[in-house]
Amino acid sequence: MLQKELYKKSIEREVNPAVSASDMKPDVVNVEIDEYVFTDEIVIGLYEVINGIKNANVSHNGIWINGFYGSGKSHFLKYLRYLFHKEYANKAFDRLVNAVKECNDKDFGFAVSNVDIANLRNWVVDKANIEIVMFNIGSVHNARANDKNTFTEVFWSEYNRHRGFNQFSLPLAQYIEKPLSEAGKFEEFKAMIPNWDRDAGQYVNTELDLVLEAAKDVLPTLSIDAIRNAIVNDTMNVSVESFATEMARYAENKGEDFRLLFLVDEVSQFIDSRKGLLLQLQEVATELNNKCNGSVWVACTAQQDLSQVVAGSQIRQTDDAYGKIMGRFTIKVSLSASKPEYITKVRLLEKNGSGEACLADLYKKKKSA
Repeated sequence: MLQKELYKKSIEREVNPAVSASDMKPDVVNVEIDEYVFTDEIVIGLYEVINGIKNANVSHNGIWINGFYGSGKSHFLKYLRYLFHKEYANKAFDRLVNAVKECNDKDFGFAVSNVDIANLRNWVVDKANIEIVMFNIGSVHNARANDKNTFTEVFWSEYNRHRGFNQFSLPLAQYIEKPLSEAGKFEEFKAMIPNWDRDAGQYVNTELDLVLEAAKDVLPTLSIDAIRNAIVNDTMNVSVESFATEMARYAENKGEDFRLLFLVDEVSQFIDSRKGLLLQLQEVATELNNKCNGSVWVACTAQQDLSQVVAGSQIRQTDDAYGKIMGRFTIKVSLSASKPEYITKVRLLEKNGSGEACLADLYKKKKSA
């Protein structure tokens, strides 16, 4: 038997060593679902997150997922995306259902039952209206932003990208693209300007008058002089409160089963002991919770648990800010017990039946050599 014939999965297939938040190519998605390795803590963590989002019965809307490098926290976050994705939810839930069954077969007292998962699946597939905004914050943040508005700008820009708007200028998205979209004129506008989706930022910098005239042509009620001033002088109010109000308006009238999820990867590395950034993340989560009535959630991944990130930002347990930050992320999932070597073994080195028999026979023959 050839070595490559020993393994359950082909060793000649392409294996992505790291999960990319933005890579949603179908072949990548299928591999990441098919090869996801479930452990007991991962199964429990997925259940607690989905159940919390479904029932919105926790005090705040923050989710903190931590684990050491190689523990699979980014893959965990992306698997959540698949579970909530209309196209991939059934396939992702099929694998989770099998994992729950295996956990219950070996432990009759396991914390998650098959009925629990079936109820969540029915809600996600049949009732829920879920939109996902997922990004690695270190890859998308504006380096010019200061600690006071970094998270607000990033969240707002990524929300704009999710809606099909540009990510380069918040005033352009708010005062041109959004009104055009709401009036049903956005596609007509884009047809007038070649490659708008790709080159919006360049058009604003070099041909703003062309952009404003095209927008005015398709939606005459636009006040282009005021909009020009807002774009040129960047005078839009980018406060936490204004962002949360925008999210509340977006979510209203979408029904009790609507959820907008911000899945943010590598947050602790980005904060990197900067107290101002951590406090602003807390403010974003607080305002979204206060204004959106459980419909907008924030899930973050980090290498450290939240208390370590808070301590690293020089916030003491006796400070008022400590309790506020810890309380904003009610659902906490730790993957610190997930051993990278186990995940690697299952994903890459698992043998098929013939391979196991061949190796066992070979061992018997050679063990005394």
